[in-house]
Amino acid sequence: MRKLPLHSVKEGQVIARPIYNSNGQILLQSGIKISRRYVDRLMELGISAVYVEDELSTGIRLEDVIPDEIRLKSTQLIKNLFTRHAAGHLKEKAYADIDRVTTMINEIIDELLNKRSVVVNLIDIRTYDDYLFAHSVNVCVLAVLTGITLGFSRVKLSRLAAGALLHDIGMIKMPRGIYHRLGMLTPAEQRELEKHPVYGYDILSRELGLGKLCALIALQHHERYSGQGYPKQLKQDEIHEMAAITGLVDFYDQLTSALVQRRSIPPNEVYELIAGTGDLLFDIRFVRAFLANITPYPAGSLVRLNTGEVAIVLENRRDLPLRPKIRILVDADGKPVDEPLELWLTGETGKTITALLDDIWPAEKQ
Repeated sequence: MRKLPLHSVKEGQVIARPIYNSNGQILLQSGIKISRRYVDRLMELGISAVYVEDELSTGIRLEDVIPDEIRLKSTQLIKNLFTRHAAGHLKEKAYADIDRVTTMINEIIDELLNKRSVVVNLIDIRTYDDYLFAHSVNVCVLAVLTGITLGFSRVKLSRLAAGALLHDIGMIKMPRGIYHRLGMLTPAEQRELEKHPVYGYDILSRELGLGKLCALIALQHHERYSGQGYPKQLKQDEIHEMAAITGLVDFYDQLTSALVQRRSIPPNEVYELIAGTGDLLFDIRFVRAFLANITPYPAGSLVRLNTGEVAIVLENRRDLPLRPKIRILVDADGKPVDEPLELWLTGETGKTITALLDDIWPAEKQ
């Protein structure tokens, strides 16, 4: 199994993981062969990548850090909560919503505490319309993973998870379409966007009554270590640690996700970018803790080595993220190998990864 950008998918390739919408409905089932019609429809929905099964990725099994069932339930919960607020019905079911959020948070934390050695290899597939809800769940998952690495207690993890899961609830008050056009906003739209942390603080503290800490995470998640964030240009220790962690993983998830008129940035480039933000955009302690849980070269990625060889990543180690286990598919002369060789780069000091590839062959050779 491997992830492919939709523009690189070929007719006849087989879907490896089902694609869902935020209501839990299957848009495309695993085992289905891709057709041009399916590709066109996925593009219309704003889906930028799919997981496929093919000969190159034989034997690679990617497991999400939380089960699909929990991810789907969480996404639907957030969608229902946000949608009711947008319709003005939030207060009617506030207590029930808080109970559901608490139950879901406990399920997420339990799953992640049982998988402490797992590195995040799999990125969830989401439509543009479902982006905000899926993003909220992923930020929660990544924040909890970071908190676990930092040694947070169960109580602290629960508080972090609640704030991270609801950090973007203020986006509900944004004009439709602004969130999907990050990076393409007019100055007026940018000023409006920068109000969403304040809106989130008000909703969480006054309407849902979730307490000051949860609301503070929403208020401060766009503040930056250097003081260049918003809405109050806080810096360093003025930013609550849970808000700083949420801001970091929010930044990562945005960059690795595709938005309207902007493709996702490759995970190795985002990894390098975040690694360089320590004590600039984010506290170096949180950067190190976060990077311990992700990999620049997820399993299933095609990579080029400094030797000219092309390989597929099979497995990653938390302690050596730049030295994964690989399967060499193309030799240094650009020829397919007769028998693919599997090896850990930890034992190959002369080999390093130089690039991520969408396909095994350059376009001119196809």
